[in-house]
Amino acid sequence: VYHNDQRGILNINSPNIPDPQLVQTVLEILKHGNPDAQSVLLPLLASLPDSSPWTKQEEVAEAVRSLLEENPRPKNYAQVLNAASSFGSLMSDAQFRARVLDGLHDPDADVEKASVDIILERFLNSPENAESVDAAFAHLGSKQRNILITEVTNPKFMRVHQGTAGLGVSQDAQGLLGGAYGDKKYQAPNFLEQPVVLKTVIASLYDKDANVRAAALDLLRKSKGVEKRQDFHAAVLHLQHDPNPRLQLIAANVLGGKTLSDSLHDVKPGSVLSFDYFVQKVEPILAQVGPDGKACVVCHASHAIFHLIPPTSNGIFSDHASRENYMYAMRVVDISDPRHSLILVKPTHPAESGGNITDYYASHNGGQRWKGNESSWEYKTILEWIQGAKVQTANSKAPGHGR
Repeated sequence: VYHNDQRGILNINSPNIPDPQLVQTVLEILKHGNPDAQSVLLPLLASLPDSSPWTKQEEVAEAVRSLLEENPRPKNYAQVLNAASSFGSLMSDAQFRARVLDGLHDPDADVEKASVDIILERFLNSPENAESVDAAFAHLGSKQRNILITEVTNPKFMRVHQGTAGLGVSQDAQGLLGGAYGDKKYQAPNFLEQPVVLKTVIASLYDKDANVRAAALDLLRKSKGVEKRQDFHAAVLHLQHDPNPRLQLIAANVLGGKTLSDSLHDVKPGSVLSFDYFVQKVEPILAQVGPDGKACVVCHASHAIFHLIPPTSNGIFSDHASRENYMYAMRVVDISDPRHSLILVKPTHPAESGGNITDYYASHNGGQRWKGNESSWEYKTILEWIQGAKVQTANSKAPGHGR
């Protein structure tokens, strides 16, 4: 971290009582530090395990509170909000809880995500927050529902309090570090076991955004016996007439007696995935140059499973090339479990994995292709396609582009 024109290492991961001099350094950064120094410190505070003695440092907690109350608020407000959730004295403050709930409808998407994460981790098991969370979730819009569904589907944020404060964990750190971060010590929570979350996700099946409806239905596969719920049954009846053909088919099969998990097992992807969406939205992603200076279509021109025909010299795919590429794409999509599709898993993994080398999903010869991986617009665009989006209902687009 850079502070006072000096460079040093900031480590607050020790289980021992904090050194007073280190506490003063932390306070100085919180009160007077530059944004770069705070951008290092705040995530460290946010990732403190509950047992850390740092969470009992009232001076630090008050310094974080002061940042929350600054007017105008700091640009790193989302990071401050996350850091504040590590301190019990702040969590018990009604004013802070109100800030978190207000953050659900903040113009800044990072603040909305921080609020969703804090509510999922800190509020759901608190009886005093039950009524306010229920009311807040009942008034979520499409944008907030999408964030909630994304975080519940893959609650990576829950790992930060697993005693790894101050350590940046890469995608294959679990394999490299073994038991310290392995599944034996960490089990992802199933937030669908929380009634308010399950109710909200089922209500999302009526959302005006087709992508939210699709994501909600995919997530509900994790809820055992959801087919027996009256509210789910009513939503599925409604989905019979959805403009998304994939959702129509799922609804028909569930109403025909199949479980949600089995509803698409015998369905060919090509019968529900839009060719026009593939050509207009997906194929350009496969043709864009990645961090290694190459495009997917270059390396996959000789690939056995996902064979791709590159565009012409002027960057245009012929009709024949597009139809061939679409056909081969059917081999790397999983319409029953879209996030498990090879076309999404592979580009978000490194070239070498420290985990199980026999796991075909663990690495990708081309390395990680999209900045932000699962949070990238490329990932979201392809995911929406596999979830059944059509051109007129697809919302993901490249920043600054009209497509």
